[in-house]
Amino acid sequence: MNEADFPSDGTDDPSKATPSGRSGGPGSDGRTYPSPSERRWIHPAELPSASNLTRGPVVAAPRPWVQRALGLCAVGMLVAGVVLLTQGPRTPPSPEPSVASGITGVPESSRATATEMVALSISSPDGVRSGTGIVIDGSGVKLISTSTIPADSTISLTALDGTTTSARAVATDTATSVTLLVAEQPIRGSGLTSASATPGQKATALSIEANGSSSPTINWQSTSISSVDASFQRSVGWVGTIEAHGGLSDTSGSILVDEAGRLIGIAAPSIGTDAYLPATFVVALSQQILSGSPTNHGSLNIVGRSTTSRPGVEITAVPTTSPAANKLLPGDIVVKVGGTTVQNYAELVDALYAFGVGDTFTLGVIRKNESRSVLVSLAALA
Repeated sequence: MNEADFPSDGTDDPSKATPSGRSGGPGSDGRTYPSPSERRWIHPAELPSASNLTRGPVVAAPRPWVQRALGLCAVGMLVAGVVLLTQGPRTPPSPEPSVASGITGVPESSRATATEMVALSISSPDGVRSGTGIVIDGSGVKLISTSTIPADSTISLTALDGTTTSARAVATDTATSVTLLVAEQPIRGSGLTSASATPGQKATALSIEANGSSSPTINWQSTSISSVDASFQRSVGWVGTIEAHGGLSDTSGSILVDEAGRLIGIAAPSIGTDAYLPATFVVALSQQILSGSPTNHGSLNIVGRSTTSRPGVEITAVPTTSPAANKLLPGDIVVKVGGTTVQNYAELVDALYAFGVGDTFTLGVIRKNESRSVLVSLAALA
């Protein structure tokens, strides 16, 4: 642009802007005026008229009560989301145990072991209580149970087939409540197979109840092993247990059976919630009770944990006061106690529990991928 585009004689006067129209050109006064697009300003009269503007659809503003309702809904959804995030996924409640009036109502893999269960009726001056026992020998005479049995009790046994007999309590291990019973007449006797438990392993929990004159009733529930490292301190030292959640863990003497039909645990509610004593430990303990061995359990005073890469227990600490000091080292993997193979920490604790103060035995140890034997003796509990 140059000065000719903006004459000094009034062309900047809005009243003279493009007198002939908005497109520029000669005015009524004979002068030539620039078009609006060539000037630095536009007179309001040169703006498009309102009638030429294109309008969109008219949207009515929401009514106040609608705005409030939408606001409350948004706040409610936000709060619900926060609650879900803080609570996490909800764990469904454990199903109620199933009830079977006969062996055919029990999962097939558990039937052989279920037939070794015996319903206990324990009569004492305090009243009558029920419990579950299980036959542990082929003669059908020796049984074990974790049911509380007072010294002056009369014990009646009823097998799944309806056979009944009386029994006497030989002895009870006070720390675990494991009682060895001897039946007056053989009541079963096909033999029992026990095995170790592993975390995540599927299992079936079973218990048996006397049912008057008819055959006993079996309660059962599917479950899984949540831990094999649980241990509880008792008056005589530590007792190792496995954990399995379910409605039968609070029933003394109820059993855990793996998918191969082997006994892997016996409920011990007197020790802790969801606590089952490893079957291998209970069977060994019953033999100890039967032999009359003293129950002055000793201590090795070591700290360990179950290994994830192989069966056994990794030693994490050996205090200087331990009878295994300078014999076991952190990082050692204990795989055997005496002649008993241990798969996890609970089994190690229970294997040591079977020995008394001053007992000497050999530990099977793997150190830096080499097997070796370590001779140790148990000390008195601190």
